[in-house]
This record gives sequence, C-alpha cells and structure tokens, in this order.
Amino acid sequence: MQANVLNGHRARPSAAGIAKAAALIGALVIVSRWPFRSHALFSWDSANFAMALDRIDIAMHRPHPPGYLGYVFVARILRHVFPDANTALVVWNWIATALAALTTAAIAIEVGDTERRWMTATAATAIVLTSPLAWFYGEVAEIYPSELLCAALVGYAAVRAARGHDNAIYAAVAALALTAAFKVVTAFLMFPAVAFAWTCVSPTARRRSLSLVALAAAVMVVAFLVVQPDLWTVATRLVRSSDWLTWFPKTDRANLLRVLNRNLRNTLTAAIVSVGLINIAALAVWAIRDRTLPPGLNRCVAWWWALPILLFCVVLVIAKPGYLLPFVPLAAIVIGWFYTRFTPPVAAALVLAQAIVNVAHFLWLSPLSTAVTGGDGSYRDKPVWQRMASDLQPLTFPTRFTIYQSDQRVRELLTAAAESCPHERNVIVVDTAPVDWRRVMFYLPDAAAIHSGPSGIDFLGHRTDFVAVPQEGTDLVATCRVIWLTPDEGPGGVALPAGTPRTRISHLGWTTDAATLHVTPASISFR
Repeated sequence: MQANVLNGHRARPSAAGIAKAAALIGALVIVSRWPFRSHALFSWDSANFAMALDRIDIAMHRPHPPGYLGYVFVARILRHVFPDANTALVVWNWIATALAALTTAAIAIEVGDTERRWMTATAATAIVLTSPLAWFYGEVAEIYPSELLCAALVGYAAVRAARGHDNAIYAAVAALALTAAFKVVTAFLMFPAVAFAWTCVSPTARRRSLSLVALAAAVMVVAFLVVQPDLWTVATRLVRSSDWLTWFPKTDRANLLRVLNRNLRNTLTAAIVSVGLINIAALAVWAIRDRTLPPGLNRCVAWWWALPILLFCVVLVIAKPGYLLPFVPLAAIVIGWFYTRFTPPVAAALVLAQAIVNVAHFLWLSPLSTAVTGGDGSYRDKPVWQRMASDLQPLTFPTRFTIYQSDQRVRELLTAAAESCPHERNVIVVDTAPVDWRRVMFYLPDAAAIHSGPSGIDFLGHRTDFVAVPQEGTDLVATCRVIWLTPDEGPGGVALPAGTPRTRISHLGWTTDAATLHVTPASISFR
C-alpha cells in the first residue's frame, strides 16, 4: 500500500492493497498459531461453547449466560470444515485475530499523519499479532479474540464518525450490534465511544442512527428469544446470582479495599501480558512524559474507549486477563504512534525488539516452581523474594506451556478413565482442576460427574446436562473405581473422605474402590 496525497486529501488504500495486507496478516496468523494450537478444550467456558455447537440452552450453560451466540454460530459454520468442536472454535479465533489486526491497521491509517501513518499501522499490527495474550487466547477455545475484533470494529467506526463521517455512525451501530451478539458486556463498554461520536455527526445522521439502534436492539432481542424462549427467566436468575453485580454494596470498607487492590494488580498484570513488556514500558513513558495522540484520533473517543474497560476491570471484576483485550487495539495504535516519532531506524528497532520479546514470552516462559513462589502459603508469611515471585507468576499464564499442560491433563484423564472403568460408567468427583467439571462432562458424557466446589456439592452432570443435588441427597452406584480429581499443586481440587483407601494418579488425584456414594449438598459419603 502506497501513501499518496492528492489535492491535500489522503488517498485511501486500494482494494488490491487491502487484499495484500489481509493475505499477509492471515498468513502470519496461520503460520504462528498452527504449531501451538490447543488439541483439547482449554477451560470450563470452552466446554460450554463446545456443547452449544450441538444444542443451545443458556439455562444449561450451553453456552453460559448471557449467550455468546455469535461465537457459537460462526463455529457451527466452521464445523462443516473442521468437525472437531475445539478446532472449529480455535480457527474462528485465528480469523478474528487476523481481522482485528487488519482493522487496527485501518484505524492507524485513518488517524495518523501523512508521514507516519503507514509506519504506525505496521507497528500497531505487529503489536496486536505478537501480543502474548492475544496469541494465547487465539490458540484456545475462548471468546476473547472475538472481543478484540469487535472492539477494533466499533473503535474504527467511532473514530471515523468523530471525524465527521456521517456514514460511519451507521457502521458503528452495526458494529455494536455485532459485538452484542458475541459478548453483551463488551458492547456496553464500547457504547460510550459510539455515544460521543454520535454527537459529532450531522443532525440527520443522528436521527437515522437512533432508528437503526432501535431496529438493531429489536433484532437482537428477537434472535435471543428465538434461541432461548425463557430468556427473561434465565436473565433474572443470572442477575440475582452474579457476585460482580452485588459485591459492592455488601462489602465493608476493609474488604472493599482488598478487592480493589486485587483487581488493580490483576489489571496491571493483564495490561503487561496484553501488549508485552517492552510495549507496556513504552506506554508508561508515553503516559508520563508525552500523552500526544495521533492527529486524527479524537481525545474524547480515546478516553471513552479506554476508561470504561479499565474501570470495569478495576472496580468490578477481571476474572481473566482476556477482559483487557478490547483495550489492545487502542493501546497498539498509541504505542505504534509513539515509536514512529523516533527516527525510522530507532522505530524499526523498537518494533522488532517488542516482537522478539513477545514471541519469547509466549514460546518459552513457564511457571515458577513452588520452591520459588512459596506455593499456597500465606502471602504475608512469605519472604520478599517469594512475594515478588508470586506476583510475577501470572505473567507465565499466556504461554505455550499452559496450553500444552492443559492438553496433557485431558489426555491423562481420558486414559485414567478408560483404565479404571473400561466397560462401565465412570463416577468422577471434580471441581476446577486439573480438568474442570464441564470438560469432564464434555469428554466423558456417559460418566456421572459430581461437582464438588468450595461451597459444597451442587450439581450432578450426565450426558452434557446437569441437575441440582437434592437436599435429602441421592445415591450413585459406582461399579468400578471412583476418580477424585485434584492437582499436584495449587487450588481447584476436591477433598477425599477421610480414612478412605486410595490409589494415587499422578497429576490427576486419586481413585477409590467401587462403592455406593451418598451425595448431599454438604458431603459425599460411602455406603
């Protein structure tokens, strides 16, 4: 793509130039992602999405509320080519990552000055493609690459609308509707940027776009109701059970400060892994000493893009670092613009250095041992060096090692289940680790999967659906050895009833003899 200036106006990239850029970005995504992709579902949420490919039932968390229907439907289409559910979900994430990088480049070209916009676009694209967090989530069946793409699309439309392009506000509304189909929360977080951009277009465009908003909202509601007729009941139950909607008024000042401190630290960690060590340092320098934005990027749009996402993570919840991915396109453009204001050789060296560091982060960083971090001991009781190691441990999450380890645990579970109960139904007691309850249900649908969490034994899973454990309890007859899942290190495992003879399974937990289990919401006992 060439930069030309005609009569004082910028020449837009040609269709051929866009096609070449898309092909290059797509090739880079496939080449970099294919060797390190997950071969099994990565998480509880991944299993929910995979189950939804066969049947959608939000009440049964197929997928989990509020629905993520966009992700489910695109994966259903891809499953005609890739029959494995995990592969179909992951391939869409590659597509979403490539499109997000291309859209980020388009924003950089839109807002940059004539001399630097192409280099800014190159730098921003490199930051998105090598982001350890974007790379990691692009390799597993999670929703976050779709959020990355949707935020970039909404941001691009909002940026153009804020520059006075009336047609862009219609695109912004359509992008918000698309975002809501993938993740409703992200649509709400990106809405303020669109609302500000709406004030920058003509009165006619404002009136027409409001009509489009009403139409888009009606279409989305109808679509969700068609898929889930009891949507209102499901939504009400979700609101009542959502801790992140209710913790603030119920929390005393001391606990409130602890929660805010935890969320702030988690958000900072997520920010580091979302753009990489060199880029986060550059962003910090920019924020302290510079704060200059590309000339075409409206400062209010930038604020209304970044602030809701950051406040949501710090004040409410950041359960996973992927929550910060919608911020990455904006951060990549700001950092890329900052780099290009150095001399071309320095800018190129910075972009190359961040790429090398980010690639090394994803490929070779692995978790620290418990001897270094102090394991699960109290943080206050640890020496300073173990506290520092504990604080740095989350940086090792978005890595190839994490994906490999997850795949390995699933393979080990399937092997253990086949060996312990070759011709009968397995009974498996599980919480979140080393393989969580939902993945157990997906990969071993004929098993009786007992969910035993910190608050008690709440659900029994079978054939990818589940029922609540009755208050009076229920009996489960295990005709072969019972599997109790608990990791060698870390939380997420289940407790074995005291005094029960057991056989250790490395990395997975224990097995006990065949027996009748009496399961109540409070305990599991043998009869």
